[in-house]
Amino acid sequence: MRPNKIGGHLDHVHILCLLSKKVALVKLLEELKSHSSKWIKAKDKSLKGFYWQDGYGAFSVNPSQVDIVIEYIANQHVHHAKTTFQE
Repeated sequence: MRPNKIGGHLDHVHILCLLSKKVALVKLLEELKSHSSKWIKAKDKSLKGFYWQDGYGAFSVNPSQVDIVIEYIANQHVHHAKTTFQE
């Protein structure tokens, strides 16, 4: 898996990627959460309590809409200035 765009805001992350038919989405997220959690905990002792929440959201994207999704991910700070993640 090679990401097209990674971004997010204070309490969540967006990853746009092309997922191979040979890779199960649940396996990708399991690996991503595991490795990134270990990495962030090693960055600073104050982060040793970091954990990802259970679950995730996943959406397919029409190839003609990839540029729109990339822009959306890049502009999370603008989007969430108007609408919170919870809303």
